[in-house]
Amino acid sequence: MLAILRFCFSKELKFIRTRLGKPYNSALGEHFRCSWRLPALALDKETGDPVVRTHVHVPIPGEPAYGGQGGSGWTTPVLRAEDGGKPSSEASSIVSSSSKASKKTKALDSSQVDRSVPGPGPEVVGDPDAGVVESEKVTVVFLCEQVSHHPPVSAAYYYCPEKGIEAYCMDQITAKVSGMSVKVGPGHSNKGIFVRIARDGPGKGEEYQISHPSAAVNGILKGSYYGTISDFIQVTCRGGESGPTKLRTLLDYKEESWLGKPKFLLDGVIYRYTVGDEEQEGWTKPKQVPSDKIVGYIEGCWMKQIRYKLKGQKEWKILLDLDQLALIPKDVRPIEEQDEYESRKLWEPVTQQLLSKNWGEATKNKQTIEQAQRDKAQARKDNEETHHARYFEPDYEEGRPVLTAEGKEALEKEIKRCRGE
Repeated sequence: MLAILRFCFSKELKFIRTRLGKPYNSALGEHFRCSWRLPALALDKETGDPVVRTHVHVPIPGEPAYGGQGGSGWTTPVLRAEDGGKPSSEASSIVSSSSKASKKTKALDSSQVDRSVPGPGPEVVGDPDAGVVESEKVTVVFLCEQVSHHPPVSAAYYYCPEKGIEAYCMDQITAKVSGMSVKVGPGHSNKGIFVRIARDGPGKGEEYQISHPSAAVNGILKGSYYGTISDFIQVTCRGGESGPTKLRTLLDYKEESWLGKPKFLLDGVIYRYTVGDEEQEGWTKPKQVPSDKIVGYIEGCWMKQIRYKLKGQKEWKILLDLDQLALIPKDVRPIEEQDEYESRKLWEPVTQQLLSKNWGEATKNKQTIEQAQRDKAQARKDNEETHHARYFEPDYEEGRPVLTAEGKEALEKEIKRCRGE
């Protein structure tokens, strides 16, 4: 459960590190795939806690620091993925936005990098439950497709073959203007993210359902957007070894005050629920859980640091320090190798004009793409045809998309490409 919670809090990192912005309107049948090649998880020998090893691109001279909506930037040492945690003269660099010199790259000596970003060495060990050894790299592949346009719904699938872990979800949001902000929440088809452990070993067969909170985009009048979350979410474990109880986590993202700066606070509890007990599975707020059911507590700031404490213990431990994390660039096939409806190729005419600041041409290209979609929709209606997704089966009412044969083939190709096979 603690590992799932780390994923739960870190998956929103892009909304912390980068500025909020409106994406393109997805076209029906549009799809996207990418991958990451990463070092295996390492554990601290003394504490047994996961060691964060940040592997991102080395900033080029003059590149701005990643301040994001938090405004404070980050000072995490950055390494190329292929360095595997080993310092080099080029990779040993640090970015800081704490001063006017934040755009400059500062060199670190090897001892500093070794302490900040542990690589293979005596201070860390491999995770015996991960299914891979520390010296191996793991592959993560991603595939998504727009399966409906009215309403707009996408299916998404992640897979790590070395660890035998998969995640899948239906992506649909609802948005409405509320006062001085825009409220964004999950749509009807969005049942959260499902993470499943498919490999042998601890947790085999377990599926964790992570519900999505509602959020708000603020700062519209000033043009300085930032997001806040004020909602309750649930993380529920199902499946796996048969037993009378399972773990469940309830999180409370605190309401922000109208006065002062947002604090981005949360708290929550981890408790054991009796399988099949609808009342216990129906609890949505931490305060609803009786103390005798609670096994752990969560608290912190979802933009900075989150800690936990097991019941009966006095000391709080760090669950996740987001200041240590940085966004890892995705690996995507070149434009010329992509399909016609692959996202980057489909929107390439618009993207290039935006990068060149040719706003008028970008608008024209966007309108051309959208008109083509309307024409195809009208043709399907006239011919009484139904759109069929390429990579996902049409039944996704439970929020768990299933890959088609073509979807599985696309993932296998991406895995081989990522591994260099």
